[in-house]
Amino acid sequence: MSMFAAGDVEAAMANSAIYLEAFGHIVIAWMWLEQFLATDGHGGDFYDGKRQAARYFFRYELPRTAPQPPVARGAGPHDARNAPRLVSGPAPPLTMP
Repeated sequence: MSMFAAGDVEAAMANSAIYLEAFGHIVIAWMWLEQFLATDGHGGDFYDGKRQAARYFFRYELPRTAPQPPVARGAGPHDARNAPRLVSGPAPPLTMP
């Protein structure tokens, strides 16, 4: 049952930023995928840059969305109402392999 259906509007609104961020990352990933596929058969710095940017996004940015939907649904102690830093806190540090 959704939070709105359960009448928990406060929880749904507290977690809406998490859904928005996750959905935005998924849309941008789709756009990067289209850009990556368009580089097939092309060489040069311009196309190499597009491929590298797409790889970066898929390796470092898109995985950050994996924990967001359960948090936004209010699954357990990580509900955004119980951990405001999940909604507005700083992003985790980027680690390079």
